[in-house]
Amino acid sequence: MRPRISSHWVETQPAALGESDYFTRMVNMRATGQRFGIVGPGSSTDDGGNAPEVSVDRLATNRQRQLRALITLTAVGILAIALVFAVAARVLIQRFEHIEREDALQKAAQLYHAADADFRQLAIANRNNAE
Repeated sequence: MRPRISSHWVETQPAALGESDYFTRMVNMRATGQRFGIVGPGSSTDDGGNAPEVSVDRLATNRQRQLRALITLTAVGILAIALVFAVAARVLIQRFEHIEREDALQKAAQLYHAADADFRQLAIANRNNAE
């Protein structure tokens, strides 16, 4: 349910105030309402309450628009962060695989050279035993 601004106070004050005080009070109320966005420019507070209701609708629409923009920016930010993490994970995994592959090739070459050196040593020992 939307709040409505009552004009009861405004309607009962002319009897208590002088005519110029009433007019000054009405102008001040209108300026205050415009400053806070309750009453739009050119509207009055004694038009049956439609101006504040329209203003409240406008404020609600603006708030919804701001909320949608905030949610959209938040979602885009989260997706951007997820994309950065996905790309970083892929790059790190590829680099780790490359390092592991180089390490495995180095160990295989080291084993090959060790086996080759052992076979040469056996060939030398075999030739010495044959003499």
